[in-house]
Amino acid sequence: MLEWYWIILIIFVYKFINNLVKYNRCIYFKDQYVNFVLTATGGEKLLQSKNEVTELINGANVSNYTIPWTQPAGFGLINTMQPSVLGQFPSRIESFATTMTKMFIEAIGVYEGRMRETFSPNYWIQCVIFLPKKLLVYVGLPPENVIIKIMQMFWWLACLVGSVSFTLFKDNISAIVKKFLSNIGQ
Repeated sequence: MLEWYWIILIIFVYKFINNLVKYNRCIYFKDQYVNFVLTATGGEKLLQSKNEVTELINGANVSNYTIPWTQPAGFGLINTMQPSVLGQFPSRIESFATTMTKMFIEAIGVYEGRMRETFSPNYWIQCVIFLPKKLLVYVGLPPENVIIKIMQMFWWLACLVGSVSFTLFKDNISAIVKKFLSNIGQ
């Protein structure tokens, strides 16, 4: 039977390794992009990796900036637009390149912070306290949704009732949990 501490260790290791891989990929793509901007080589490889770069940047919750852009359209007309930086990746235009490099640096910092979170007791305590919110935001509900707040209140109430019940009936609950776990292990 898989002990509970192994499950917790697996979660810790997964969180750390997942963010380490993303951290290293961001550094790799940033270096490749800077090289492309400076030397104009490797653009095709970066273009092939555009989907992965977009997932890394979006996964770090880094804002996709837009840059005001004007260009002559002929016949005395000017074309004005605001293309997104990720939509123009990989671009050697200075304003896009500068912003994209900043976005890579921001994503690297996010993934580095998430690796450090793995070892923070405060992070894990907040995960338990705000578990319904984290799960519902993960499935796509906006953080300020009323459903999230109601589920959070139910969670806190259940934790309070569970804590009081465990305090009052510790021996009985321990026996029930041990019996339940032994039945699962067989």
